[in-house]
Amino acid sequence: MGTLAARIAQGLEGALPRGWTAKTEAPLLPNELCARLGFRIQADLMLSGPAGERIVVELEISRADPIANPAKFFLALHTGTDGRTVLLRGTLKDLAAELGLTHEALYRALAGLAAKGEIKRSKNKIVLRDKTM
Repeated sequence: MGTLAARIAQGLEGALPRGWTAKTEAPLLPNELCARLGFRIQADLMLSGPAGERIVVELEISRADPIANPAKFFLALHTGTDGRTVLLRGTLKDLAAELGLTHEALYRALAGLAAKGEIKRSKNKIVLRDKTM
């Protein structure tokens, strides 16, 4: 997506409001958290405003797994203070709806992540594997 995102960013340069910038392949999480999770989440294109506003543009969700990546993204953004535990506010069906997925697709994605050892599931929480161990 690098070329397409770069062309869009270039095209936006003169059209963005004063103080706004466009950056391609912009990281969304701190490097330390990415290292612990074992994957890096970045936006194809991020528009940033002068007051800290951010608009994230994804031009393609995933080449490898378009279902697991939204689930990984959600989990990474909703970890608790330990940086690994996500407490579920509702059911997995609720989470699937929030992510714009069918519940069956989310169940399969989480089962795949669990089978690979990337997560451990229990009734009300999901724990991400600490890749530094």
